[in-house]
Amino acid sequence: MAQQEGQRKIDVLEEQVRPCLIETEYALQQADATLSKAMISSHENIPEAPNDDPPPPQQLICPLTSSLMIDPVLAVDGQTYERQAIEE
Repeated sequence: MAQQEGQRKIDVLEEQVRPCLIETEYALQQADATLSKAMISSHENIPEAPNDDPPPPQQLICPLTSSLMIDPVLAVDGQTYERQAIEE
């Protein structure tokens, strides 16, 4: 009997708390969406830092991709290329 009474009290409390949990979850979702929008908006307004680095030497630039080579390979023609560019 006491166990049934205890379970009934738990059920009543769950019924009382459930709407609050639903409202809290919704509020958290709205806050998260607002925060995400604010972060995107503030990121768009940040000026880029000046790039004072000198450009890489031309021999480190892949002639196919025009990008700095990360995995250079020497081809049969004697030219160096980015591995991914010649394997594709």
